[in-house]
Amino acid sequence: MISAIEYTRELGQALGIQLANNPDGLYAGREGAMRLAREYGYGLADYPEKEARDALGRSYGLICVIGYDLKPPLDAKEWVREVQKEMKRKREDDKSWKRSKSKEAFGTEDTTTSSETQTTWCDLSASM
Repeated sequence: MISAIEYTRELGQALGIQLANNPDGLYAGREGAMRLAREYGYGLADYPEKEARDALGRSYGLICVIGYDLKPPLDAKEWVREVQKEMKRKREDDKSWKRSKSKEAFGTEDTTTSSETQTTWCDLSASM
């Protein structure tokens, strides 16, 4: 996996190329920049907290200012807020997914009705 800073730098360069080739494309204007912030936050959420925080601190300049050719459609506060919101959502979703996968692996997923009993890891190991 590339570093979070390299990811940030490459995203800014790619944005500049994409906007030069298609100025009215997916990431054009305010709504496009908000979309890009969410997508960047989604990807940044996979990095360790400190590395992600360091990259986020530099991302406005590396992505918005450079990528939008010195005319970013969002200010830095809006950019950071949108990125952080998506990072938080992704990390919460990942935790929920991991918890559900852990429950399935250990036979503790509650898929029973009120008239059935729930199988737990303890029940399984006691019957072995």
